Amino acid sequence: MIELVDLRKYAKRLQDRLGETKSADEIIEGSWLNVVVSELNQMSMECAKELQQETGMIYRKPATENKPGYDLGFDQAPPTRLLALGLILAYWLGWIDNEKDLDDMPVNAWNRLCEAYIAGRSLSEEHKIP
Repeated sequence: MIELVDLRKYAKRLQDRLGETKSADEIIEGSWLNVVVSELNQMSMECAKELQQETGMIYRKPATENKPGYDLGFDQAPPTRLLALGLILAYWLGWIDNEKDLDDMPVNAWNRLCEAYIAGRSLSEEHKIP
C-alpha cells in the first residue's frame, strides 16, 4: 500500500509556528523570515522525502552537452523540493481561505495558483526562457 504525503501535518506545523511567532494574522518581518527560511525549508525537505517514498521514484537529471546525467533524491532536486513547498503552501492556503472566508476576495488564491501553473507550462511549450 502506498503511503500518501500527510500535508495536514505540515499545515498544522506551519500554523503552529505562525502562531508561536505572532505572524498568523500580521507579518512581523523578523519572525516571518524565520518561518519562511527555516521552518518552510525544513518542511519542504521532509515533504519531498515523503513524496519520493510515496512515488518510489528518483529525480533524474538528464545529461547535457557538457555534463553527464545523474540521480538525486527529491529533497535534493529543485523542482521536487519546490513542488513539496508548493503543496504545503497550497494546502495551508486552502484551509485558511475556508477559515477566513477569503474566496470572495479579489485575490482568489485557487484560480491564481491554477493560472500561474498553466502559464508556466505554456511558457515552457513556447520554449521561452523566463
